[in-house]
Amino acid sequence: MTFNRREMVFGGSAALGGLAAANLIAAAPARADGGQAAWVYTDRLSYTPGEQAVFHLSAPGRTAHVTLTRLGADERVVFDQGGFPAAVHEAPADASEAGCGWPGAFDITIGADWPSGYYRVQVRAGGLAAEHCLIVRSANPGANADIVMPLSTNTMHAYNWWGGKSLYEAVDPEDIRAPGQRHGGARTAAMWVSTQRPFAPGLILGHPDSPRFPNMRPRGFEEAPFYEGVRYVMLPGYSRWDFSAGFHNTWEHHLVRWLEARGHRIDFLDQADMGREPGVLDPYKLYITAGHNEYMSWEERDEVERFIAAGGNALMLSGNHAFWQIRWERDHTRMVCYKSSADQDPARTSAAPERTTTYWSHPMVGRPETEMSGLTFARGGFANLGLAVARGSGGYTVYRPEHWALEGSDLFYGDILGAQTRLVGWEVDGCAFTFTDGLPYPTGACGAPSDMDIIALAPATFERTDLGYPAEGLLMGSNYERLAANLYGEANEETVARVLHGHAAIVAWKAGEAGGEVFNVGSCEWPYGLAAGDPFAERITDTVLTRFLA
Repeated sequence: MTFNRREMVFGGSAALGGLAAANLIAAAPARADGGQAAWVYTDRLSYTPGEQAVFHLSAPGRTAHVTLTRLGADERVVFDQGGFPAAVHEAPADASEAGCGWPGAFDITIGADWPSGYYRVQVRAGGLAAEHCLIVRSANPGANADIVMPLSTNTMHAYNWWGGKSLYEAVDPEDIRAPGQRHGGARTAAMWVSTQRPFAPGLILGHPDSPRFPNMRPRGFEEAPFYEGVRYVMLPGYSRWDFSAGFHNTWEHHLVRWLEARGHRIDFLDQADMGREPGVLDPYKLYITAGHNEYMSWEERDEVERFIAAGGNALMLSGNHAFWQIRWERDHTRMVCYKSSADQDPARTSAAPERTTTYWSHPMVGRPETEMSGLTFARGGFANLGLAVARGSGGYTVYRPEHWALEGSDLFYGDILGAQTRLVGWEVDGCAFTFTDGLPYPTGACGAPSDMDIIALAPATFERTDLGYPAEGLLMGSNYERLAANLYGEANEETVARVLHGHAAIVAWKAGEAGGEVFNVGSCEWPYGLAAGDPFAERITDTVLTRFLA
C-alpha cells in the first residue's frame, strides 16, 4: 500500500468548496511590521461593568474603529465607535514569552448594561482588521444567574503561537505569515507564555463552516488514515493548533447558544479569575465547563473542589479536562507549564515540588485530576481520528440506563448513545474500571471516587507508529510511551497497556454528605451534539440541569 501526503491529510474528503480562505484569514498576516498587519490585545481578559479595558494596538493609519459584540443565542453589538488613536509597533523577538510591551493606545469603559458574556473585539485601522476577545463578568454575581461558566482561556493561552511560540511548538518568524505545516524547526516550544500579546487568528475567528476535529465517517478498508479537521488548519495564516482552542463557533459557543435558547442565564468568568479570587463561584448553584479545558492552576482547582465540597454542583462537558497543571506568575501575565520537560521546572527542586507544572496525575504532583472530575485523559485518549478508533461508532455504549441522568432518555442496556452526532471524538477522558456481572465499576487505581457511577463507555486509544502506516503527526503526535513512563515510573508492557487501552466514560457521583454532585461526559464533542439537536444528548443534559439547578 502506498500513500502520499494529500491522501494522509485529506483522506479523500471534499475540498474546501465554498469556504473562501480569504474569509478565514481576514485578520491579516501574523506580523506587525511596516504597517503590514493590525493586531490588538487587552491588559487582561475579564472585566466587570464600570472597569476600564486597556487596549494595546499595532496598526497602520492614525485612527481606529472598535466594535464589541456579545456572542450567544443572539449577537448583540454593545459598542461601535471610531476615532481611537493607532500606531505601528514592532513585535519583540521574545513576544511569546515576555509579551509585546506595546503602550496602551486607549481605554474603553465596560458599560453598566453589558450582560455577562464572551465579547468579540473587532478593531479596524488603515484598511486592516484586528480581532481579540474579552469577558464581561456580572456586576452582581448570582443575582440573575444560577450558572457560572469560566471559559477555557488557559487553553487559549497555551495554544496561542502569536510571536513565534506556543506551549506546543515554535514557528519560524519568516513563516509566520503563512505557517501551514512549516513548524517545529530548530527552536523549541515555550515553557511559559505571556498573556500580553494578541491571539493568533484561528483562536478568535472560528469559522461557522469549519469541520469538527473527529472524523465524521469511519475509515474505509485499507484507506489511508485521515483527519477531517486538518484540511482547514492548513490554510495560509493558520497553525495546526489554532482550532484546538477558542470560543467562536466552537464547543463553548455552541453550548452557550443552546443554554441561552432554553432560557438559562449564565455568568461568565476568565478561568484565571477562579485563582485570583477565592469564593468567586460561591454565588452559584452550578459550575459548567465545556469543550477543551486542558489546563488548570493549583488555585483554580482549589476553587472548583471547594465549591463542590460545599454543595455546589458541576457539569463537565469537556475532554482532556485539567490534564496539565499550570502556574501563574507576574501578576497573572505569564502562564507557566513545563509539561513533559518538568525536570527543568524550578518547582521540582523547591519546597513545594507538587507545584511542578506537569501532569496532574504525575506522582511528583500527587493530585490526580480524577479526584476532581472522576476522569483523566491518561485513561482515555483519542477516538475517531487518524488511526485512533478510526472505525468506532462515535457513540457510547450504555451500561446503566436506570441511572437518574438517563431518566426519560429512551436508552436501554447496550444501546449506543450519540453515534449519529459523533458525541465521542477527538480527545476523551476515562478511568480505571473493572467489569462485574456485565457492569463497569471504578477500581480507584487512577484516583477516581470509589462510589462513582459509570453510566456509559466508548473505546479510545493513542496514536501508534507501529501499525503499518506513515506517522504524519498532524494533530496528535502523542507519545504514549513517554506518558506511561511519567505516570507509572517506566514504560513497559503493563504500563503502556494502561495508556493504550482507554475509554471515554460518562460518570456521576455525589461528593460526600455535604457535597454537591458531579456529572462528566468525558468528551470534547458533547456541545456539538446539542448544537445538532441530538435528542438523547438534549434529554440527558436537560435532566442534569433540572436536578443540579433545583
